[in-house]
Amino acid sequence: MGKGLGAFVRRRPLLSFYGLAIAFPVILFTYMIVMELVLHDPSWPGGSQVAHFYATKAAIQAEYPLLTHHGDSVIVSLMSYWAVPRAAPFLFFPFAPTVAALVIVWLGWRGEGLRALLGAYRPVRGDIGWRRATALYLTLGAFVIAACAISLLVLHLQGDVAGRENFIEKMGFFDARFVVVTFATALLLNQGGLLEELGWRGYALPLLMDRLRSPLAAALFLGLIWALWHFPREIPSLLQGGQDLTALATSQAVFIAGCCAGTIVFTSFVNLSGGSVLPAIVLHGLFNLLYSAFETTQPMIRSDLVSPAIWAWVIAAGLCLLALGPDLGLGARRAAHGGDGSTDPSRIWTSRT
Repeated sequence: MGKGLGAFVRRRPLLSFYGLAIAFPVILFTYMIVMELVLHDPSWPGGSQVAHFYATKAAIQAEYPLLTHHGDSVIVSLMSYWAVPRAAPFLFFPFAPTVAALVIVWLGWRGEGLRALLGAYRPVRGDIGWRRATALYLTLGAFVIAACAISLLVLHLQGDVAGRENFIEKMGFFDARFVVVTFATALLLNQGGLLEELGWRGYALPLLMDRLRSPLAAALFLGLIWALWHFPREIPSLLQGGQDLTALATSQAVFIAGCCAGTIVFTSFVNLSGGSVLPAIVLHGLFNLLYSAFETTQPMIRSDLVSPAIWAWVIAAGLCLLALGPDLGLGARRAAHGGDGSTDPSRIWTSRT
């Protein structure tokens, strides 16, 4: 059976990965629905397990405001799931793409494949000297600062006092300690960025660039399937009447556009680093931080993403295309790996031979 599965994933490496990545949230949200129907306790807020979890999470954030100021961090998730163990399986929702990639690579290419995939956590890969690496990460840092500064400036020019105050609060700009902790946890420990990116930009991106023969097409397609992968989280809210189909379709269209634009930026930095997922982890964290900073309310299941933040990513994607062209840095990535990409570790699972 093991050999049969290995042969299948080598023939269908993208389908195998995405199918497994989708299976996790489907199973988890089915579990949540069953849990809501079966588990009731009058002592819980609203008598609901989910409401109990979010109330517990809010209580933890109130008790440790500095450490948990970025509410989407792995730290907040672990503390909350520890307090409400029945909800702990939901940690595997953001972790699903990475777990799927690890499982598929193990089945198809065993230890050699795992070493190649896990190596993507290095800051740079291939023949990239410290000068280029330093320049790349300084550029990445400048991008983060510029995105936040421009966002705040836009709110100021719009005269949106409530929005500006919310942005300042979410970013932690009211206190130097909160700024440092918020950005450290958002850019390095955001649960979406840290737990997802080895799957999306570490495994799937090089595979799509090889199959589609176009980094731009690969980025757009990956952005689409990345966005659609989130859809199961909308089902409970839809079933509970929290949103109608028209509102859901609108928010999803905007979300897809943001994911596609964001993936163009992620792809550019990942390629320029020689295939490291660290830039993608940082940018994914920024992606989530900016969206949350533009929200004046925080829905239980975040689907209302019609936000000015979308324009930041569309503009950034346009700048990447102007600077790098549709190649999105793939030429630089290939140059760092034998001049033609022949030594790129991802060749283990992208090669058709």
